[in-house]
Amino acid sequence: MIFFKKNFILLIIFFFFLFFPSKIFAEVLINEFYPNPQTQEKEWVEFYNASSSSADLSNYVFDDDNDFYSDAGSGAKIFLKGILAANSLCYWELDSYLNNDEDTPTLFKTDSKLVDTYRYKTTQKGKSFSRVPDGGEWQENVEPSKTPINCLDLIPTPTLTSTPIPSPFFTLTPTPLQSPTPTLSPTFSLSPTQNPSPTEIPIPTPISYQNIYLSEVYPNPQTGENEWVEIYNDNDFIVNLNNWYIDDLEDGGSSPKKFSLTIQPKNYASFDLSTAIFNNDGDSVRLLDFDKKEKDSFEYKNSQKGKSFGRISLETDDFCLQEPSKNQKNNLCLNPTPTQEVTPTAALITSHLSSIATSPTKTMLPFIKKSNQNPYHYQSVSNIKTAEQNNSALINKKTDVLGIYNKRKTNRYSFFSFLSLSYSVLSAFGIIIKTVKHFS
Repeated sequence: MIFFKKNFILLIIFFFFLFFPSKIFAEVLINEFYPNPQTQEKEWVEFYNASSSSADLSNYVFDDDNDFYSDAGSGAKIFLKGILAANSLCYWELDSYLNNDEDTPTLFKTDSKLVDTYRYKTTQKGKSFSRVPDGGEWQENVEPSKTPINCLDLIPTPTLTSTPIPSPFFTLTPTPLQSPTPTLSPTFSLSPTQNPSPTEIPIPTPISYQNIYLSEVYPNPQTGENEWVEIYNDNDFIVNLNNWYIDDLEDGGSSPKKFSLTIQPKNYASFDLSTAIFNNDGDSVRLLDFDKKEKDSFEYKNSQKGKSFGRISLETDDFCLQEPSKNQKNNLCLNPTPTQEVTPTAALITSHLSSIATSPTKTMLPFIKKSNQNPYHYQSVSNIKTAEQNNSALINKKTDVLGIYNKRKTNRYSFFSFLSLSYSVLSAFGIIIKTVKHFS
């Protein structure tokens, strides 16, 4: 009878766990890892605290095998350290730990419970595996976006406080017997030992940086490619754009895409969109900070497959169609209808020298503004031969960082204008001299 009762209880427990499985909600996740680094670089793994409170990383173990009790991995288990703030990232450097061809980065609790794991079968040199956005779906072989915060920098430093020694709370004095001089025993002082408490790690305050610009947008990718957006940091310091957003037309239907980037001073960084949000026939591109406040934007009408829109100047909202230059200086503007150079004839010079001398030639450049101008409606004159000349005609623009250089054009007809003026003056003098001789 007792044997039957024990088996019955075990059977109930079995069915309870079968039909009501427990869910484990992980607070720390593997967010990105870099298994095949470039020469002179190290492997690393990035962790993300997805909870609303700080997480103690000393409760976690990292391994390259998803079996906690197995020794099949390439190295010993890594016991993490540090206090990771809520919704924050940190990285841990590895020493040739992950395989280049196939491996399984895994995160356990110290009590061997599985927290997070991901298996890959191939790698590309200099590429990483990343969740997009942070804590989201995995993307394979993408541009690395390692957070600048090292997990070892998050180890709390205990603060030691000196405790004053209290006065003795009892004194032992023996009663004198036969000795004329009493002997006093030493004084004993007892004080409790206090354990130092760790210093609280303050949660970093997000920053809405200034001088952050949209540099280039790739809205109409080739088959097999993703849309991407390039951002330029015009500051003299590193910026960490944590949980910023890229969006199209406000309330246009697509949800803003969250991203996090670390951008060096006066440099570029790009963000690949996991799903398409831009329209090929015209749309808006908006850069939003962590609070979804607009920092920069521009509009375009038509696009070409495999071409990008690059910024012409940091001082204006002008963009133009160009060959993609991801994470590099922007290329020259494309001109879909190049004009032919017209060689001026002697008759043309003779008939128009005077008007040219008084009316300098105006040069129109191909560009796209916020005013929804058609990017293919380029205006030009006969003395503009190529798109490179169009770009060189930009005057007084702060555009060197975007790859376009400023040169001031000289008027090609200035020499002929001087000859025409000289000829007119000499003719007038000849007529005056003839008239004087005739009347004399």
